[in-house]
Amino acid sequence: MDKSPTLWGVIAALIGSALQSLGVAGPVIGTILGCFALGFLIYAVRDPILDWWSDTIPLKKAARLFYEEARRSKSYWSSAADKLAVGNTATARLTYCSHALKHADVEWFGVHPPSSIVEKLAPSVVNGCSFLTDDLQILGTDQRTYTNVRVSKKGLVALLEKVRRGATDV
Repeated sequence: MDKSPTLWGVIAALIGSALQSLGVAGPVIGTILGCFALGFLIYAVRDPILDWWSDTIPLKKAARLFYEEARRSKSYWSSAADKLAVGNTATARLTYCSHALKHADVEWFGVHPPSSIVEKLAPSVVNGCSFLTDDLQILGTDQRTYTNVRVSKKGLVALLEKVRRGATDV
C-alpha cells in the first residue's frame, strides 16, 4: 500500500471537493473529481490487490513470514537466524532466512534485467545463488543477476505449515 501522505491528502481533497461540488457547482464537476479520487485510490492500493491475486510472493516478504512463523512456533530457525546471521540487523536475519528458503521445496521466480519477463529459476541456480542487495536481488550460479525475486505462495504455505508442526528440515 502506498504510504505517501501527499497522495492520501490529494485523495481526501478530491473526495471533499467532489462531494461539495455535487451540491454547489453541479454533478459534472463532482463526478469528474470523484473519478480522479477513485483513480488515485486504486493507484494507492494496487500492490496489496496485485499480491492477493498473484500465486507468488516477494522473497523479502517470504523470508519475513518464515522468520515470524519460526519465532511464533519457537522453532530453532528463528534463534539460528538471530545467532548465525552475518551482522546483527534485520536485513541480515532476512538474508539468513532466504538462505533457508533456497533449500526448501519452494519454486523461485525472477527477472533478468533488462528483460521484464518473469522466469522460473532452476533449483541449481537457486541453491548456489548469493544475495546482492538489501532487496534480496540474487546472483545465480549461471552468473546472471535476477531482480524482483519471488517464491511460490503455495510452496511457502506448505513450508510454514512444516515449521508450525516443528519440522527441523526445510
